[in-house]
Amino acid sequence: MPKFSLEIGVSLDSLETVSTKAEELKFDGIFYGDLPNKYEAGTMATAQVIAFDQAIKFLEKIGINNIIKHERELMEYGKEILRKNNSVKLVGNPKNKGAVLSFTIEGVHPHDIATILDEDGVAIRAGHHCCQILHEKLGLPATARASFGVYNNKNDIDQLNSSINKCKKIFDLK
Repeated sequence: MPKFSLEIGVSLDSLETVSTKAEELKFDGIFYGDLPNKYEAGTMATAQVIAFDQAIKFLEKIGINNIIKHERELMEYGKEILRKNNSVKLVGNPKNKGAVLSFTIEGVHPHDIATILDEDGVAIRAGHHCCQILHEKLGLPATARASFGVYNNKNDIDQLNSSINKCKKIFDLK
């Protein structure tokens, strides 16, 4: 015996058996699309496709090589600034590196660093960054990680450094 919705008077059996995409939903019935679309549930990601198209156009307008150059300059500037900051230790220096700086502050857990920097509007990540084995080998509970992109500039790195200094002050570090 099919289940029945008293509100709209249609059978709900087909909705229970499999996740499906209906071509049309009407009071007198549900009309399913052809295979394989019949089994694709939900609304198409139209907004995401449009946004992805705009993101590609944005990157093409700037130029990938310009973005790479900009990110390298920011990373080098960030390394220079943070190396001068007492108690801050940069972690890792591979030959081929993206615009990412992992660091620790002596005596401060990286999750505390991230929380304090967040109060200043500085977004970083803290944790193992999918490298728990490496962190164990280095004897680190976690690291803080700042990532730079096309949307960042040197002022952002200066703010990162200023917020790190605030963090050091909270923990009474020099």
